Amino acid sequence: MYYRGFTQAGNVDLNASDTTSPTATVEQAEPVVPASAVATNANIAAPASVTVGATPAVAEPASAAPAAHADNAKDAQLVFSVSPSGVPLIRAAMSTDVEKQSLIDALTARFGKAYQADVAVTPDTGPATWLSCLKTFLPLRTVPGAEVSIAGSKVELSSSVADGKLGLTDHLNSTLGGMFQVGSFDINGVVASATQSFRDSMKSLLATDDACSGSKLIKVLDMQVVNFDRSSATVPESAYSTLDETARLLKNCAAKG
Repeated sequence: MYYRGFTQAGNVDLNASDTTSPTATVEQAEPVVPASAVATNANIAAPASVTVGATPAVAEPASAAPAAHADNAKDAQLVFSVSPSGVPLIRAAMSTDVEKQSLIDALTARFGKAYQADVAVTPDTGPATWLSCLKTFLPLRTVPGAEVSIAGSKVELSSSVADGKLGLTDHLNSTLGGMFQVGSFDINGVVASATQSFRDSMKSLLATDDACSGSKLIKVLDMQVVNFDRSSATVPESAYSTLDETARLLKNCAAKG
């Protein structure tokens, strides 16, 4: 449904895994004991510098330290949104410069120079497993106001793409085959629910002849939610009605004393 208008040009196949340098395996030869050192008498005492029966120290496996590091690694992150003018905005945190370059190459192949990216490389970050599925997420840019956040194997759709009518959450869960947990955060639904709670509480506060105490008034005012656009300080039109109601509430409370 949401694929309408997608272009197929510039698709990038990121499924190929990065090549890794081969690890050399060094085999230690058994020590050669001179024939003259072979004892013919089994009762010959061990040298004084050797503690008979001592248990040799066992070195920790070399892989132990990297394993602990991997357990504490942060999730590789990708935040993808679309500006009001349609420009893709990308922020990411990745573990290596190789991953960063792979992301930049994919974005450039898809969008040319018509995108903005801020990619940070932090060594304590886990591998970006979502790189291989990037071509599944990028088409969402055609949905105005789309916002997608990925952290490790968790994907959250918000803003316009969180609309249940589009069915994108179910579509991505089906397409990705269980590789990721896809959920949605419907900000419009959250704002609508908060606005209704604010209006109900305001009516209850004004329904009595009691004075509007400071704590009760603050509790009601804190229920109001204003959803500003990303990187914008302009009050959205949808908030004007509740702001007007807030002004009337303050006037009525002042009149009640």
